[in-house]
Amino acid sequence: MSENEISSDAIYQRSLSELKWILIAWAISCTWVVGYCFVFGYEVDPANLDLVIGMPAWVFWGVLLPWCLSTAFTIWFSLFQMTDQPLPQEPDTIHRRSESDHHVSTDIDRTHE
Repeated sequence: MSENEISSDAIYQRSLSELKWILIAWAISCTWVVGYCFVFGYEVDPANLDLVIGMPAWVFWGVLLPWCLSTAFTIWFSLFQMTDQPLPQEPDTIHRRSESDHHVSTDIDRTHE
């Protein structure tokens, strides 16, 4: 396959699009978790610790919330953005399969005689 054939292949193009979605989502999530936890999680005075649902606020906003949003994004992406596309079959493969199927059916016919 030449480079032009690969770049114009619909399956390849769709895969690149899905890859971009996933990498962008991962980069945003990673940046938020690491950045937020670095800024608000270090040097916290335990006496003045803000709690959200019984956990430190920086854990809630920096870890739990992004994980829940990432899970929701993953579910949405896998259900509505990813598409299943059939792979093209080469003519040789189709021909060889039909010949082997013929031999199998002949063997089955002999066992039933």
